[in-house]
Amino acid sequence: VANIEDFYNDFSQGGWDAWFVMTQNDVNNPYGAFLETQIELDERLAQALGLQNMRLSWDSGFLGWSECIREDPDTGECIERGPTKTPGKVIESQLENVLGSGVRQLELADEFDELVAALFSQLLKQIFSSAQGLFNGTGFGGNASGGGGGGITLYTLDVYKSGTGSGTVISQPAGINCGSTCAASFPDGASVTLTAIPAIGSTFTKWFGGACSNQTSPTCVLPMTAVKNTIAIFD
Repeated sequence: VANIEDFYNDFSQGGWDAWFVMTQNDVNNPYGAFLETQIELDERLAQALGLQNMRLSWDSGFLGWSECIREDPDTGECIERGPTKTPGKVIESQLENVLGSGVRQLELADEFDELVAALFSQLLKQIFSSAQGLFNGTGFGGNASGGGGGGITLYTLDVYKSGTGSGTVISQPAGINCGSTCAASFPDGASVTLTAIPAIGSTFTKWFGGACSNQTSPTCVLPMTAVKNTIAIFD
């Protein structure tokens, strides 16, 4: 139809041929043209959003960038861009190192506390219980009952507690209730069973040092053949 207004005003300016062209072609009437335009706009938006989502997936959640290499001289709009640069993996690896450093420091601090506790335990053992220490662990007590002439050799067992929690360690035979009494002497050859009882809100983690080192059972059996010590860790 050469002149739409003439056809609207006078049917003879095109006749049935013009009528079919106007009504059967979607874009030749206002409603059809609007719908076609809306569909085209939706398709372009969906394509642009899909492309951005793919770029986010490629770049691990970080948008890349590209430099404009040609602009429209009249509007200043960029009409051609260079290659897209994607720093996603570089930023991701740096964030992993920064955000994870605090957790690694806490892990090292926990191991450092256990190491200090063990070293302190060994220092006390050397001061008080070694052959050259203040209490060498031998010669305690009197003669054995029954009138024998030999002496009873006693060895000292020291219990220490560590960790972020709290609890009590008791012994069988009785002698240690740590709590308040964390050291006792037992005859040579005696088998002493230590039991760790965590306080409410705490848990027993493990034994550290001595014959039961790194055992997670709350029960530790120690044969008293020498001066001994161990650490109960509660968290």
